[in-house]
Amino acid sequence: MKTHSPKLLGALVSRHLKMFFKNKMTFFFSLLVPCITLAIYFLFLRELEVSAVTGVIGGLNLQDPDPLINASYRLIDSWMLSGILAVSCISVSFNACYIIISDREKGVNREFLAAPVSKSLISFSYFVFNCIVTLIIVSAVLFICLAYLGASGNFRLTFANFGYIYLVIILSVISAATISTFLSGFIHSGNTYNSLIAIMSAAIGFLIGGYMPISMLPEGAQNLTAFFPGTYSAGLLRNYFMSDQIASLEAYMRSVPEYAPHVDELLDALSGSFSLDLTVFGSSLSVNWMYLMLGVGIVLFFLLNILLSGRSLRLGVLGKKKKARKKALEKGEWGL
Repeated sequence: MKTHSPKLLGALVSRHLKMFFKNKMTFFFSLLVPCITLAIYFLFLRELEVSAVTGVIGGLNLQDPDPLINASYRLIDSWMLSGILAVSCISVSFNACYIIISDREKGVNREFLAAPVSKSLISFSYFVFNCIVTLIIVSAVLFICLAYLGASGNFRLTFANFGYIYLVIILSVISAATISTFLSGFIHSGNTYNSLIAIMSAAIGFLIGGYMPISMLPEGAQNLTAFFPGTYSAGLLRNYFMSDQIASLEAYMRSVPEYAPHVDELLDALSGSFSLDLTVFGSSLSVNWMYLMLGVGIVLFFLLNILLSGRSLRLGVLGKKKKARKKALEKGEWGL
C-alpha cells in the first residue's frame, strides 16, 4: 500500500535539500546567475535606462535638470531590479530542477517506484524542495537589491509595500516551481536540460518584460507575454517597488519651484517608459487582475503536475531500459 505520510514527505524533501547543497557548485551557480544579471545592469544597462529618462527631462527645457535626473535614479533602479527579481525566480527554479534530472540519470527513480511511496508524494517532494531552494536564493538577491538601493540614498519603501513584495516573490516562486517541475518531467538527460536552461536564461527576461518595457515590444510580442506567469510577477513587483519612488519624486518636484509646473507632464511621460500597468490584447490590467492571472497559472500547472506525476517518475526508468536495450542490440546480445 502506497503511503502519503507527512513525515515521509519531510524526509524526501530533506534528502533533496542535502543532495542540492552537497553539490556546492550547483548552489554557487544558482546564486551566481542573478548576481551576474545584477552586475550587467549596474555596469551596462543602467546608463541605457538613464538615457531614456534624460531624454524625457531634456524635453522640459529646464534650466538645471541635473538634480531632477539624479532624483529619478531610484525610480529607474526600482523598475529594473524588480524585473531582475522576477527573472531570478524563474532561472533559479529551473536550476534547482537539476536534482530531478540527476535522479533520473542515476536511476534513483527506480528505487522510489519500488518503495511503498505514492508517486504523487514523490513528485510533490520535488516541488516543495524547489520552492525552498528558490525562495532562499531569491530572498538573498532581494536583500542585495534593497541594500544597494538603501546605500544609494533617497530610496523609499514602506513596510506594507515590503510585505507585498515578499508575498509576490513567494507566489512567483511557487509559480516558477510548478512550471519548472512540469517541464523537467519530459526530460531525462542532463545535457538536454542544460540546453533548455541556456535557452530559457537568454529569452525569459524579454518574454516577461523583465529587461525592457513590454510597451516597447511589437504588438504580437506584447500579446505573447500574456501567456507567461512571470509577466504578472514582474508587473506586481514593479507596482510595489515603484509606487513609493513615484510619490517621493512627485513630492520632490512640487517642492522645487522650477520643477513644480512640470510634475504632471513628467510623470505622464515617464509612465510611457516605466508603466506600472500591463497592457495585453489592448486591455490594461490592474493589480488585482495580475494577481488573478498569476494564480490561474499556479493552479493550471499544479494540476498538470498532478496528472503527469506518474509519467514523470517512470521516464527515468524507461530511459534506462531503452539505453540498455540499445547497448545489447549493438553487442548482438538481443535478436531483432
